[in-house]
Amino acid sequence: GVKIGHVGLFRFDLSQKFCELDNIVRGETGSPWIMQEACQALIDLCQGELKQEDVYLRVFSNNPKALKLYENLGMKEIQRSPLRKIEENGVIKWVDVIKAPYEEIERYFITYKLDRDVTE
Repeated sequence: GVKIGHVGLFRFDLSQKFCELDNIVRGETGSPWIMQEACQALIDLCQGELKQEDVYLRVFSNNPKALKLYENLGMKEIQRSPLRKIEENGVIKWVDVIKAPYEEIERYFITYKLDRDVTE
């Protein structure tokens, strides 16, 4: 009954042979490396049985634990998208900054791609 975490797939496309790891959430502490092992198992399934050539994921730039985890998995940063914080009715949203060259950026959305040299 202990919640240790969750990882899933998103933007899964068999014809284009890519998928995105998504919804990676760490649960209760006490099981070091469990999320790395879970992510690696899902990557292995995607590349092996499901024959996906490319595996991606996206993460907020201000999440150092997640960034370290993904780099340990062999993920490499390929894109950084600036985000703007918007508060509406007590709800915080982060939206893409489009054509605002002088805006101060608090956070980015980083896209990672699995480095094939690491997995082969």
